[in-house]
Amino acid sequence: MRRARISIGPTNFMISASFGIGTSLSNDFKTLSSGRISKSRALNMVIKLASVNDKPCVKISDEITK
Repeated sequence: MRRARISIGPTNFMISASFGIGTSLSNDFKTLSSGRISKSRALNMVIKLASVNDKPCVKISDEITK
């Protein structure tokens, strides 16, 4: 599990990430033509979360240049 250090004013705290939405989560279904054996091809789409349980969220990238 990855953690990020957040600093707001004089207060520091740690948060933990549980999972992210990606190709495997958004494309987890089987094709009818394969008898529901083979996974479908990725849809090549972008999903951006804005909030979770009415709380705003932000993506913290693994890529330092982003």
